[in-house]
Amino acid sequence: MLTALVVVPFILSAVTAAQYGLWLVLVSAASLLYYSDFGVGTAIVHFASRVRGGGESRTPSDLLSAGILWNTLAAIVVVPLYVLMAGIYVAHHAPAADLSPGVSAALIGLGALTVAVLIIRPFNSALAGAGFLPIEQRFQGIATVVRLVGTLLVCWLAPSLVLIAVVETLALLLPSVLCCITIVRLRQHRVRWSRTTISTMRYMMRYSLRAFASSLIDAALLQGGTLATGILLAPADATYFSIAYRIFSSVRQLLYWITEPLRPALSRLYAVNKVEGDRVLQAMSRTMLAGATVGCLILILAGPGLIRLWVGGEVPVTSIAAASALLLAGLILNSIHIPFAAAAYAAGKPAAFLLTQLMWLCAFLALVKPLSANFGTVGVAAAFAMPLLIVEPLCLFIAKRTLDVSIRQWLWADVLPVAYLVLPGTAASATYFLFIHGEMTGLRSIGAAGVFIAGVAAAAIVRPAMMPTAGLRTIFQTEL
Repeated sequence: MLTALVVVPFILSAVTAAQYGLWLVLVSAASLLYYSDFGVGTAIVHFASRVRGGGESRTPSDLLSAGILWNTLAAIVVVPLYVLMAGIYVAHHAPAADLSPGVSAALIGLGALTVAVLIIRPFNSALAGAGFLPIEQRFQGIATVVRLVGTLLVCWLAPSLVLIAVVETLALLLPSVLCCITIVRLRQHRVRWSRTTISTMRYMMRYSLRAFASSLIDAALLQGGTLATGILLAPADATYFSIAYRIFSSVRQLLYWITEPLRPALSRLYAVNKVEGDRVLQAMSRTMLAGATVGCLILILAGPGLIRLWVGGEVPVTSIAAASALLLAGLILNSIHIPFAAAAYAAGKPAAFLLTQLMWLCAFLALVKPLSANFGTVGVAAAFAMPLLIVEPLCLFIAKRTLDVSIRQWLWADVLPVAYLVLPGTAASATYFLFIHGEMTGLRSIGAAGVFIAGVAAAAIVRPAMMPTAGLRTIFQTEL
């Protein structure tokens, strides 16, 4: 997503917003269909991590073989379904986007290839579950470089929507291909199918189906904004919404770098040492809430100026900045339960937050049509963020019941330090607004963010103990 932030201006200079928006809708639909694995990837990481902790009888090879078999069966079903849905959508919007039949067919084919990578995605999970998550992340980094360099070269040398889509598809395929090659070279796993494969699949499904429901809802929410914008509004609006969404997703991705590497470690710790697992969870919660709050507030304040500098004034900067601010505000709230959700997966309770996620999705679906009709892309962002005002407090009570999280301790150890850090910066920014007249765009908004950062820095210097350094230290010292 960080790469997506960089390349958007170059893409919009090479193709129209309507053309790229159509491709974004196809990619979003393909990403949603990844969850047709019914959570098998999550189950592989969970049980393979337990194997390393001595709490699991099945071998990593059994888990990987069952995962590949299931995903192959799923791909046989969902790839034709994707081609059918994509064909209907492209046929409806291609004339307005000025796409030829050949280009339309190429985009559908590339989208189908993106879905088909589902077959080898269990190799990613097997590598992470075996304790080699840094290697898997390195492959993600390689794919990021390929996407960045490839997109820039295409935009400069041969501007073409199909070539841009080829580069993005290659970047999506590359990590899974490299993980597959690495697993084969390590010779720690053997893909073999026998009668036990079916029993292993059933065993994994008892965990993965609970994980699947929660993961699918999460994916539907994350991809739903782009899909809803492309369907309810227009492909060009999907491009504009994606600019705001990519700011949100980039911050969210940075936050998930805190929890995702620790998910296998938590599975192992909860199998052998729950006290240590709870200590790591507390460090994750404290660090994520602080990082999300400070980072999102900076981007909310600086958003109008940064977006104008980033993509220029030819796009609707004001609506993009407003949508981005709403999404980032929602992310601050959402960061409350993200560490608890990771811990619930590790503790064998992946469906712990299913009800609240379902409430969020239903509220989004109920709100998105009327709000988008009245407020466009800003309405879509509002439909995404507003339900969290009710959902996240409920998540705290679920965490208390399922993970023995003390709400009083959470308020004292997590919320109070964050409030101490941001209140001086907030007060300084409010004072800045009083002295600045006119629209908060350009350097004015960036100046407001600078004042806020200065306030946070001053608070940290006065009381260093309020910084989440102890939590970061615990995270870095945890064996993956």
